[in-house]
Amino acid sequence: MMNLKKIITPLLCATLFFFALGCKRHISSDFVTIQVENGLNTREKVVLKIVDTTHFMSFDSASLKSGNTVIFNVPSQTGNLYFLEYSGNRSNLFAAFPGDSIAASVTSTGVQLSGNGCETTETSFFWRKLNLAARQVDSITQQLMELRHLPGFMESRQQANAKVSAILGTLRNEALDFIEKNETFLGILPVMNARVGNQPLFEETVHPGIFLEVDTLLQLHHPGNPHTIFYHNRMNQLRERLNKEQQAQLRLAPGSKAPDIELPGVSGKNISLYSQKNKLTLLYFWSPADAISRKSNQQIKLLHEKYKDRGFGIFAVSLESFPERFAAAVQLDKMWWPNVNDTAGIDSPIKETFGIDEIPAFLLLDENHRLKARFLSVQALELWLAENQE
Repeated sequence: MMNLKKIITPLLCATLFFFALGCKRHISSDFVTIQVENGLNTREKVVLKIVDTTHFMSFDSASLKSGNTVIFNVPSQTGNLYFLEYSGNRSNLFAAFPGDSIAASVTSTGVQLSGNGCETTETSFFWRKLNLAARQVDSITQQLMELRHLPGFMESRQQANAKVSAILGTLRNEALDFIEKNETFLGILPVMNARVGNQPLFEETVHPGIFLEVDTLLQLHHPGNPHTIFYHNRMNQLRERLNKEQQAQLRLAPGSKAPDIELPGVSGKNISLYSQKNKLTLLYFWSPADAISRKSNQQIKLLHEKYKDRGFGIFAVSLESFPERFAAAVQLDKMWWPNVNDTAGIDSPIKETFGIDEIPAFLLLDENHRLKARFLSVQALELWLAENQE
């Protein structure tokens, strides 16, 4: 009896501790229960939406009356992602599983989750931090907009960008801590896709390691889940892109001198890469017909403004069959740095020489035109410059 008691007691304590955390999952259930309490005196519909891998869809809605409670019972065979919507306000995303019982309330500040799901409580803590960061960034952005016509705006913008970067850096560390402590959660997936304003918290091309680590965790703890499968396919595309970059480095490794490029500029006169005398030169391959390239043009302009006085220059190579389209894009995007064009377009042999499979492409050269680094995005380049040029 004593031995049996020694075995049962810790099991009982562990069970009580498990339920004390608020986890109300019953594995035998085929439903997720979501209970919404109304703390307002208005009558409007509360809508429950299910997040599919590529979009979201409404599952059910109900009118709330003062003081009443609405209960949604969602048939479910696997973990899924949900959010509630009320009067234009959304709750944060939450993961729920068959047998989970989720509690939420409608208040003057929106739809608030109050836990009871196996992941909801811990995830809610992180989303509160993200919402606070979003409000701080919005406030900084609003203050900057009010200063846009005043003298010293450029300095104000730099200060604002520094504050936003600090906020994002802190929140990113919070997210990494959340993932480390809750590696079994399906809820780490929306954390990886979280945005603060229009800025993603993580970028695949800047933080590929953490994206691939999350893929491993999802494969381990949620195999067969549709979200896991979709994310895994996305990560396979990232792996393929990283592999192509590794192959490109075999053709032009860091430290290797880049071959010269001499092509016609906007005026028709040839311009040489070797004629550029910068401490750092961004060799930038793009196309006027490529939407991502056109967006990158605007992002690169900001980097050029910030670092040009420190010896940062750009040599942009357009891959466009029609010279007039190239010239028009340069003028329209205000690309005030050396620009050349290869009328061979996407079939240009230069792509093979520099190991370029996709555009836009970003190669950073030193003052002797030797390759320092390759980047998959402007964001990755920006991070490198911030760490090495400040």
